[in-house]
Amino acid sequence: MGEKSESCFSCSSIYTALSATESAHIYTCRCELISFLHTQVFQDLQAKEWQVGSHSLCVCENSKNDNPELKTEMCMPLTSITTPNPWTMLTTDNIAQCDQPFFNKYGGVTSYQNLINSQKSHPNLVFSCLPDPFCGDPDSKVYCLNKNPGKPDKCFIGDTKFEEATKYNLALKQKSCFWAEGINNTGKVHDGVEWLTKRTRVLKGILGRHPNIFFVEYFPYHSSSGFNFPCDLPSYTFTNELVLQAMKDGKMVIIMREKRNWLKRIPGLENYKNLYTLKYAQSGYLTLNNVVNMDTEQLLTEDEVKQYF
Repeated sequence: MGEKSESCFSCSSIYTALSATESAHIYTCRCELISFLHTQVFQDLQAKEWQVGSHSLCVCENSKNDNPELKTEMCMPLTSITTPNPWTMLTTDNIAQCDQPFFNKYGGVTSYQNLINSQKSHPNLVFSCLPDPFCGDPDSKVYCLNKNPGKPDKCFIGDTKFEEATKYNLALKQKSCFWAEGINNTGKVHDGVEWLTKRTRVLKGILGRHPNIFFVEYFPYHSSSGFNFPCDLPSYTFTNELVLQAMKDGKMVIIMREKRNWLKRIPGLENYKNLYTLKYAQSGYLTLNNVVNMDTEQLLTEDEVKQYF
C-alpha cells in the first residue's frame, strides 16, 4: 500500500500513514487544544478501507454522537481509550500480535533478536518471558515514563503466581504496582521490588505508604541494557494513548529515562504544564531534590507528593 492521507472532518487536519503495518504514526488535530490520537484513520488502514464516514472520535458537529448537549463547534476527544489493548493478544514468542509485521521485516523475532544482540553493547534482548510495557494502576495520578524492562528476573521463570500477576497487569487490571510487593511461590522477592523500594523511599516516608505510580516503558520488551530502540512499533499506539489520556486528565507525568525519545513520540508532551523530569536520570530516584517541573524548573514539593502520589 502506498502513502495514504485522510483529513479531520471538523478541521481538515491531514493524517498520513505509509502502510497498514506502519500505523503507529501520530498526527494531531489542530482544532483540539490538547493533542490526541485520531485512531479511526489507522483502524481503517488496517482494514484497507478509506471510507471513514463521520469523525467518530469527536463530539463535534460532524460526529456520529447523537447527544445534542455534546455537540460543539470545537472538536473534543472522547475520554476513553479507543485502540484495543494489544497486550492481551500475544504470540507464542511473547510479542504483541500487532508487532509481528515489524519483526517480520527483519526475518522474524529470532533474527531481530540476534541482530540486536550482535551489537558491541550486548543488550541481551530476550523474548522468553512476558513483556512489561507498563506496570501499576492506570488510574494513578502519576505516570512515570521509563526506558524498558531490564533482564528477566530468574524468580519469574516457571512461577505461575508471577505469570498470572503479569498477565493481570498486561490487561490493566492492577490497582497497585506489584513491583512494590512481588513475592513468588518460594517466598523470594523479585528484583523489581528492590529497584522500586530504593527509588521511592523518600515518597513512602512522606506518605506513610507505597506511592501510587503507573510506570510506562518506552520499549516493552526485556533486555539487560538499552540500545537504539525502534520508533515505529505498532504497539506504541496504545501506550501513546494512555499517556495522552493522562495528559488530558491533568495527571503528573515524569520522564525518568529516554527523555528525547519520549518528547518526540508523544505530541504536545514537551509543552505540557504538568511535565516533570529527573535532574539525575541515571539514578532514577524519585526524591524532592531530583524531580523537577520542566516548565517552572521548580523541584517537587511535599504538597505535590501528597496531592498526586
